[in-house]
Amino acid sequence: MQSNSRFFLAQNQLARRTVLTTALMLPVAGACRRLAASSSPPLALRPPALRSPKYLKVTPDMVRDNKWIRLADPDQDWVLELPKDGYLPGGLFVHGLDAVRNLVIVGGGVRPEPICDPKTMKLNNGSDWSTYALRGFAGATGGTFRLSTCEDTYLPPSKPRWTEPLPWNARPEAIAAALEAAAGVGSVFAVDGPSLPGGPWKIVPTPGTAKLGRPKLDLSGLQGSLKPLQRNVFQFATTCGVTFRHWRGTIHMEGVDIGGDYLIDGINVQNPWGGAALQLANVHSAPRCHEFHDDWIHGDGAQFYLGPSVARFENVDLVSFGGNGFIAQPMDSKVPRPLDRLEDWTLRNCHFRTIADDRHPGANAKGGNACFRTAYPNVNQRWIVENVFCSRTRASDGALDTHAERERYYFYRGNDNAKLYLNQVPSSEFFADPKTGRCGPGYISPGYT
Repeated sequence: MQSNSRFFLAQNQLARRTVLTTALMLPVAGACRRLAASSSPPLALRPPALRSPKYLKVTPDMVRDNKWIRLADPDQDWVLELPKDGYLPGGLFVHGLDAVRNLVIVGGGVRPEPICDPKTMKLNNGSDWSTYALRGFAGATGGTFRLSTCEDTYLPPSKPRWTEPLPWNARPEAIAAALEAAAGVGSVFAVDGPSLPGGPWKIVPTPGTAKLGRPKLDLSGLQGSLKPLQRNVFQFATTCGVTFRHWRGTIHMEGVDIGGDYLIDGINVQNPWGGAALQLANVHSAPRCHEFHDDWIHGDGAQFYLGPSVARFENVDLVSFGGNGFIAQPMDSKVPRPLDRLEDWTLRNCHFRTIADDRHPGANAKGGNACFRTAYPNVNQRWIVENVFCSRTRASDGALDTHAERERYYFYRGNDNAKLYLNQVPSSEFFADPKTGRCGPGYISPGYT
């Protein structure tokens, strides 16, 4: 995700607020006051005590075109207010610039509008294809080349499906025909590029078929001084629901519903600061973006990378269609700025679900995990897992799948005391169902114990 424009907050853009919104019960300067009642039980997870917070009403124009909300004031507390009468039409990207202390969001919804048309596979502004792999080479004087795409399962020990050898000066239409012969009829929407040796070509997959993985090039049969393009150059026009980056204190997000089509990760988090905490309470995240083979992209309910050091969940649903309900990779020592330390992850009343895509021929029906890569043995980290459900269901009929052993291995390896329910669904299905008012626009906080 690259932002084309940035949204900077200046102090004179904000109006001081003398009353708190009736949807909140915020502890300010050590005090806690209930301002509204709710039929749902009070939460044990309460927002941090705020010191002279600044308030910002987030409007639709602030989040369109992947704009960032950059909170530049050092050691400042913030309250972001989402619309109460509808969903934000773009992803909420918040960057703390290694300066912001605490941030509170209570109530609201995020449902980014599609930025492309699946019927034409073009961006809404018509400037480019919405999804493609850019492949090509230069310097060939003769010989043949091949392209490959992934097998249906996409999981080891799968092997690539190779096209028949193509002449060094093959045209786009010949490349499209060869790929469809390997991946299946109807798998290629377009191959766009010059009719020159080596292209390059934009290879566009057909949505809804899940047949064509990102093609790879085999140039071993070519002659000349070859210069291949980088294999991983590709575009996928979509966005995340809520993104948090680089804060110093506690982010508390409560009562927020995240979803929509063509959405990658519902929640995306990265923060290298030790001691920084993320709290999710009464949050439902269910992105839907699996119109293509899993080799292209999939939407995770939430993905954490390089942090946070502290994570606390209460009444949280993380749902994915073809991807992972919850994927957490907080530790990576190979990056320039790894996470300082892992401290405390407490997960209570959660449902992590992946919906296996068994509707489309060639889809990755076996891929995706309810919860993936959250166990880090040999790390001095406190884990508390209470009443957490991991389930896999089929897209065609909603029936439970039996592919659950990996959830246990990755989710909580080495601890048999976790209150973890594999391949099961809670009686209410979700802990923060927006249909019952547990989250979304108009949410009323139930208060805190």
